[in-house]
Amino acid sequence: MSRYGSLNDVWPYAAAVTGGIALLYIALYRFGGSSARRGAGWKYTSEIDHIRKLMREERYDEAAAFVQPLLQKNDITPEFFDVAAVIADKRGRAAEAGKYWRDMMRYYPSEPWGYMRTARFLLRQGKTAQAHRVLDRARKIVKHPSMLNNVLAQAAQASEQWDEAIQLWAELRATAPGEVNAYLQARTCLLAVGRHEEADALLVDIAARMPNNPEVKKALAAAKKASAAG
Repeated sequence: MSRYGSLNDVWPYAAAVTGGIALLYIALYRFGGSSARRGAGWKYTSEIDHIRKLMREERYDEAAAFVQPLLQKNDITPEFFDVAAVIADKRGRAAEAGKYWRDMMRYYPSEPWGYMRTARFLLRQGKTAQAHRVLDRARKIVKHPSMLNNVLAQAAQASEQWDEAIQLWAELRATAPGEVNAYLQARTCLLAVGRHEEADALLVDIAARMPNNPEVKKALAAAKKASAAG
C-alpha cells in the first residue's frame, strides 16, 4: 500500500466518511483490555443533547466546560470523546482534539470511528505514514471496514494514486452500494486515466440507483455539458 498526501487535499471528501456515524453508533460495543470502557449512553441522553445545543449555538467554551467532567466517567459512549474533540478543534486546539480522538481508539478499541477520526486528524497534520498505520491496524480489528476504505480511497485519490483509488472505491461499492462517492469519485479516477467507458458506466449505474440525489444530478449535468462541448 502506498503512502498518501495530506488532508488538505483529502478534506473535501470528508463528508462521505462522517455520513456513516449514525449507522456505526447503533451497533453493540465489544471492548477488550484493561483500559476499555462499556458505553451506557442512554444514561446521559440529556447531557449529550445539551452539548449538541451549545455546539449548534457556537458556545464552544461552555460546551468544553460541560463535557470535561463527563469524560471521567467509565460508562459513557465514544460520542462524548468525539464531541470533545470537535469542540477542541473549533476552539483552535488541534493537539487537544487529536488527544481525544486517540482516547477513542484506546478506550473503545472495537469501535471504527476512533480510528477514522484519528487517521483523518493525522492526515490533516501531514503525518501520512502514521495515518496509514492507524487505518491498517483498524482494518484488522473493526467489523465495518467499508468506512475505512472510504478514508483510504480519498487519500489515494488525493495523491493521484489512481489505480489504487479505483480499486478501493470498487471495494467500497461492493460493501456499501449506496455510497454515492464510491461511484462519483471512482468515475473521476477512471477519467483521469482515460478509462472513459467505465467512467460513463458508473455514472449510468448510480443515476439508476439514485436519480434524485443532488450530487448525481450535478454529475449528470456536468457530463452532458462536457459531451455537448466536445
